[in-house]
Amino acid sequence: MEQGRPFPIVHDVGQMIEGYRRLGELADSQAHIIPGHDPDVLRRYPPAAPALAGVAVRLDVAPIA
Repeated sequence: MEQGRPFPIVHDVGQMIEGYRRLGELADSQAHIIPGHDPDVLRRYPPAAPALAGVAVRLDVAPIA
C-alpha cells in the first residue's frame, strides 16, 4: 500500500487504489495505518509490555519513528 501497488489478487483495482488514497487522507501519517497482517507493525509500535516484545504492541501511543 505504501508503494501504491495493488495486491496481486483483487476484484477492483480502482477501488483498492481509492481505498489506499482514502486511508492516507484519514491517517495522521502512513505509520498510523495499521495492517493487522503485517509483521512490520511489531517494529513500528512499542511492545505492550517488555515480556510481550515481538508478540503484542500498544496501538494507543504514537508509532516509533
